Amino acid sequence: MRKFIIIYMLVCLLSGQAVMAQEHYVMSVAASTASWASLETPVVALPAAGGEAVVKLNTNLNMQVVTRPAWLTPTFEDKNTLKVVARANNSKNKRQYNLALKGKEGKSLTVQIYQYGSTPVAVTDKSEVSFYGDKFVDSFKVMSNVDYTVESPEWLKREYASDGKYVFSAKRLYGQSSREGDICINDASGNLLTKVKINQRYHKSNWFEKPTFAVISDIHVGDETFGQIYSYRMPRVIKTLNKYDPTLQAVIIIGDLADHGREEEYRQVVNYFNNPSTLNQQIEKYFIRGNHDNIQSNGKNYFTSIVHPEVNRYFEIKGYPFITLSSDNSLYRGEGYNSSTLDFLKKSLIAADRDYPGKPIFVFSHLLPKNTIIGSYPVSTGDQEACADGLDEIFSQYPQVISFSGHTHRNISTPAQIYQKNYTAVNDGSQKRDSYSGGYNHLGAQDEVDYDCITEGLFVHISEDDEVVIERWNTSRGVNYENDWVIAPPFDGTNFSYMNRTGGKAPWWPAGAALTVGEKTKTTCHLTFPQAIDDGEGVNYYRIDVVNAAGTKVMSTLGQSALQYMGPHRPDHITVPLKDLPTGVQLTASVYARDYYNMDSPTLKVTFTLE
Repeated sequence: MRKFIIIYMLVCLLSGQAVMAQEHYVMSVAASTASWASLETPVVALPAAGGEAVVKLNTNLNMQVVTRPAWLTPTFEDKNTLKVVARANNSKNKRQYNLALKGKEGKSLTVQIYQYGSTPVAVTDKSEVSFYGDKFVDSFKVMSNVDYTVESPEWLKREYASDGKYVFSAKRLYGQSSREGDICINDASGNLLTKVKINQRYHKSNWFEKPTFAVISDIHVGDETFGQIYSYRMPRVIKTLNKYDPTLQAVIIIGDLADHGREEEYRQVVNYFNNPSTLNQQIEKYFIRGNHDNIQSNGKNYFTSIVHPEVNRYFEIKGYPFITLSSDNSLYRGEGYNSSTLDFLKKSLIAADRDYPGKPIFVFSHLLPKNTIIGSYPVSTGDQEACADGLDEIFSQYPQVISFSGHTHRNISTPAQIYQKNYTAVNDGSQKRDSYSGGYNHLGAQDEVDYDCITEGLFVHISEDDEVVIERWNTSRGVNYENDWVIAPPFDGTNFSYMNRTGGKAPWWPAGAALTVGEKTKTTCHLTFPQAIDDGEGVNYYRIDVVNAAGTKVMSTLGQSALQYMGPHRPDHITVPLKDLPTGVQLTASVYARDYYNMDSPTLKVTFTLE
């Protein structure tokens, strides 16, 4: 079969034809020196009154009909032409049969034969059309006993060719890995006759020829705090890594493998990642130490003896350079990397710059480069300063560097998790929990898979245009957040798109949005409001106030997360309970939405009295 396909592709290329645009129904093939058989006409439709049709074959065999229904008479006119004659169908329903043909050496073909009844019906020669990678065109043939119309989603362009054949062209897929739908064949009154499934996948050859990898950190094996312990969290993380399509080539785990740096914790790490019953062993693993991996004095020895003998590595994946740096001590900030490690980094960057011109250099460190992404700023600014000395100065000499870090456990839905100035820096969240609540509630989320145990990571691939596409994933729920980060060539600092962002417009409410009051008692009630809309990365949180007629607050301002980390499972409306309110007093509740750039929506208000 492979020889046949290769020969066909060579013929197409030599003749100037586009291979992907051609349609060939290869049902059974063989090497050119042996026998072969394929169908040009795999589906035939005949009128209810009876009639005939011709089925064309490509074969060097004398095929024979081995099964047929009583209402159909097939006859070979020559080895490449089969005539089928049907008797009248006097029933309402269509009838169908899979006509089986066989030749020597076990070669077989199947022709789908349909015959209409008196009921309006349509059949197609395909039940599904697919678009993937750089294949944006597919087609099928419609056969019907009535006039019909064809309806397709807006992302498909439809053209009629001839003889019932329709050609569909898909728009390029952005921001998601796949989409599905239906092409509907309706009668003149709009009644559905049949439908053809559509699927489009983002994957192209570059998914396999260039790096496709995941970045996670802070798995904290041994941790038993914050709701569910690590043994509940990690299976969900592994499941998300396993189900990624296409299969990941590598996963880089950038620090804080063990919560306490104990020997048994590192053995658990190996059990999760090096055990074929858990992680797909086609995925290569790269581990580095974080600050927690240095808490115990023996932590370094456990890492090298149990996990991996190398702590710092410079390697290649599919023609791209990768550098991993292990933390040298348990410091939260400051001198997290000693002079030996920083020298290794400098030498590796010199080599990568020389040996991989025009390509990004992927660098992985547990601690953040200073004054870049959220969590790396000085404490005086109200941030964590979870950063390491020296990294920013070294990276700043190489605009092609893409620095991946962990450590902060900050939610990655915020645009503050990507930085570009002299190079690019991103953070991968955490496999433990979001450590920064932001001073708001998480009503509407599920603690076991959301806030108390939210786990996140980055999935990276290189597009056919050599863009570095960074997908942000909730690894608890197994969902991809919207708005991938895309770092486009040339990787020389001239095409940084994540600098000086303003966030676009302020959030706004959907049409007809209202703040409603329900479940009232003398001192309590529930406020319900729809999710606001934003043209950037989305709404971050909501602020809720209740005042009396004099404008005095009767409760402290409440904050409520917009629950972006729930992805497509995010609720359309949020309900917030209010307590300890005054009775018999006119009250006004107000809600506004704030985005990640601190821009606010208009305020929704409602006036009510608790009796």
